Formats: sequence, structure tokens, C-alpha cells
Amino acid sequence: METKEVNKGGRPFIYKADSEEDKERFKTQVEDYIKSITYNEPIMIVTGEVIGKSKGKPIYKEIPRLNNLGEPITKTVFVAVPSYLGLAIYLGIDKDTLRSTSKVEGYSVSYKKALAVMEEYKASRLHTASNVAGVIFDLKNNHHWTDKQEVEITSKMKLEDFFTEE
Repeated sequence: METKEVNKGGRPFIYKADSEEDKERFKTQVEDYIKSITYNEPIMIVTGEVIGKSKGKPIYKEIPRLNNLGEPITKTVFVAVPSYLGLAIYLGIDKDTLRSTSKVEGYSVSYKKALAVMEEYKASRLHTASNVAGVIFDLKNNHHWTDKQEVEITSKMKLEDFFTEE
């Protein structure tokens, strides 16, 4: 007698838990998502050397600003807000599939790196955004940020009352 494989419903998984090839593909696709919404802009210093004129105004030579290691400094510019939903759309999966995939060993590291980029972007917006309340809301709900809470406990009893015997 021949046994039929039962269809459990739903779409088949795009990423298999035990496939090293799928884990590497997921990692590459997550990195590509970040690359697709960013570019690096060099930080330049204007020198006093005039190299030409434009509309009668001097054009000064610019040179790259260097860090303390002697390397040119660049700034990562985001052309879109990195987001959990944006990553899911880029990967061609829904957010629930992304959530379950991110919990599988071999996939979680790449996912956590993407979340770190999202969190860093949003945290940096706290210094420049006009709507910091929205940024704070997102950081609390999606990146486990919390407000510092101080609790003051008062009592009507005196401390000495705890140590006196009756």
C-alpha cells in the first residue's frame, strides 16, 4: 500500500533550518538589504587652496578627513529607514516567517546584526529627529529600551520600631 504525503497547509519554508546553503543565502540577503538602503559618504575638509571658480566664486580643494588611525572617515547615509518590515519585504517573506526564521540557529546572528543596524539608526535619530517621541516609542517597542524608573518607598513606621522587642 502506498502512503501519501499529507499537505500540512501554508507555503513551504524558503529557508530550511538544516541547510548551510540557505543560512549563507539568508546572511547575504540580509546584508544586501542594508546595502540597498545605504551609501557611504566621505567626510571632507576644505583646504585654503583655490582650484577654480564657479559663478565668480572660488572653488576650494577638498581632502578626506582622516581618523586617528590615518584612514579616511565616511558617514553611512540611509536613503530609507531600516526596518523589520522592510527587511521582510526585501526577503520576499512575511514578518511572521522572518520572526520564526530568526529564532533558528544559524539564522539568528544575521538577523541580530540587522536589528543592531536598525537600532543604531534610530538611536542616532534621537539627536537629530524632530519627532523624538516616535523614535523613542519605536526603540522601546522594538529594541527593548526602557525608561529608568526610581521607586520611593515610604512607611509610617519608624526604623526603631522594627528593632524593639515587645
